[in-house]
Amino acid sequence: MTLKQFVTKAGAATTLLVAVTLVAMLLVVTAKQAAADVVVIERCSSTAEEICKTVTYDDGDGIIDVGEPISYTVLITVYNGTGSAWNSAVVTDTFGSDLDLSANLSTLPAGVNLTRTTTNPKGKGTGTEKWKLNWNIGTLGAGGTATLTLTAETDINPGGNQEYTSCGLHVVNGGANLRFGRSARQQQSFNTGAIYVSVVCPEEL
Repeated sequence: MTLKQFVTKAGAATTLLVAVTLVAMLLVVTAKQAAADVVVIERCSSTAEEICKTVTYDDGDGIIDVGEPISYTVLITVYNGTGSAWNSAVVTDTFGSDLDLSANLSTLPAGVNLTRTTTNPKGKGTGTEKWKLNWNIGTLGAGGTATLTLTAETDINPGGNQEYTSCGLHVVNGGANLRFGRSARQQQSFNTGAIYVSVVCPEEL
């Protein structure tokens, strides 16, 4: 083999190696982008994570636009990491006024109640409708875990479309509140804090 032939073969091999490397990098970037499209937001009560709330959505690009219908999966997890049972454990939560949870009504497990109520703190106007959750867990033994999964979708707006109509911060749900007792005199409660999403106006893209 002459030096010229060797250089030619080495160059071809290098070109092939670079091409394979670029393809591999592209696949990794694509996989990371696909993973980034699924947005996961989690809030927990404390480091002990007595109650955690996770909101997940996948809209294709991870950006919520005005006029875009969104479906959220809401997972609430209650964990008793203590050495004694919790009695009369109850979780309550309130969802944003531009969300609809009616799809859950036919499949709610025992002890879970979803109601749509009108809030009108100033006593004027038509008020705001919001879905409220009341989850009666009851007794949760030491080391026990209870989970609840719900679906929340953008509600039908005044224009008849299932989408957000304004940009800015929108609440998905308020702080999930856990109450329970270890005895008749020892009552405790924990709260996750609210979860918000940012809705983007077309001119901001």
